[in-house]
Amino acid sequence: MRAIQVQEFGGPEVLVLREVADPVAGPGQVVVRLAAADVIFLDTLLRGGWGGEIFPLELPYVPGTGGAGTVTSVGDGVDPAWVGRDVVAHGPGYAELLASDLDDVVPVPQGVGLAEAAALMTDGVTALRLVRHAPAAGGRAPWVLVAAAAGGAGSLLVQLLHDAGLRVIGAARGERKLDLARELGAEVVVDYTQAGWVERVRVLDLATQGRIRPAVGATYALADASAAHVALAERTTVGKSLLLI
Repeated sequence: MRAIQVQEFGGPEVLVLREVADPVAGPGQVVVRLAAADVIFLDTLLRGGWGGEIFPLELPYVPGTGGAGTVTSVGDGVDPAWVGRDVVAHGPGYAELLASDLDDVVPVPQGVGLAEAAALMTDGVTALRLVRHAPAAGGRAPWVLVAAAAGGAGSLLVQLLHDAGLRVIGAARGERKLDLARELGAEVVVDYTQAGWVERVRVLDLATQGRIRPAVGATYALADASAAHVALAERTTVGKSLLLI
């Protein structure tokens, strides 16, 4: 299979497309042919050698936390009925195939596309965990500030908070990202690169619109994983980034 491999820590140029052995499903595992792989900012940090004491990686390695696709084979102890099912699965996702423990596999509900499912698998969990700490919407809905409101997790959080009846202030950088935050339900948006933005949060126009959906702002071919990392590092990505395989 084709996969992105990191043979040494460094910049985006160390993400190299290679032919590697196909994974084989071990006991309690499935193999998934990926349609889309999740790309998160943490991937760029690990590629550069950061966080080895927390996320130990042995070179060479295939980056990624997982993606969405179709089960092609199962290991011992796994119901063969899983074959052919669309799922999200955790594992090294910058590849055409990945092997994942069945405990880390979730069926994709009907009506949800594979790219959408991949975009929700990591940032969706983060957003759901954060929204549980939000204040309850009472008679007078409280305001909640969402930093990085146009990022993968932030864009979902804006929608979840708005959907829960809270009033959202979306902080982001640049008009493209501010426009996305507005579209997703932020009533007030503010550019956090501008001096005094905290004080100006309340002299701004209001707008409300949107329900929860992953805001996929950039897609790349598997071979262009390095370009995805460059965009994340330079903070030019609006919304979620995916590798389409």
